[in-house]
Amino acid sequence: FAVIAADPRLFGQKMNPAEKYFQLEELEDAETATTEVFLHTDQTVSVGETDGPLHIQASGTWSRLDNGGLSMTLSRTFRAGTEKEDFTAIGEFEFTVERQFTGEMTMVGGKVAVSGAVVAIDEVLGDKEVGFFNMIDTTDERGDAAAAPPL
Repeated sequence: FAVIAADPRLFGQKMNPAEKYFQLEELEDAETATTEVFLHTDQTVSVGETDGPLHIQASGTWSRLDNGGLSMTLSRTFRAGTEKEDFTAIGEFEFTVERQFTGEMTMVGGKVAVSGAVVAIDEVLGDKEVGFFNMIDTTDERGDAAAAPPL
């Protein structure tokens, strides 16, 4: 897939995604999920509330691309199954899903926005594009709550 960069003249302090909250909208297969993420200056990502599948653990990293775009990788661990009641049940188990979000960064209504492709990272089957995403800066809408990142 190709990544298109925004006009480099737009970049400056306003286009800096660090220390901002974003609403991440993921469109994968027929599913859509919205998740709150916070991009720290140390290039780590805190993952907040979601209306998608509930993870038990999540972490991530982000970076600016040479072409002005943004790349973010999220790793989320989920729990599935039920307690093993008989020999035919597999029991409870955990699995981790890793996604890379790579896209173009632009300004929309005075806010940083990112749109691009979602890639499933799989060491066995190989990486595969599985959907699209949009992110928009929601820091100003948070008011006083913007002082602390989501947990």
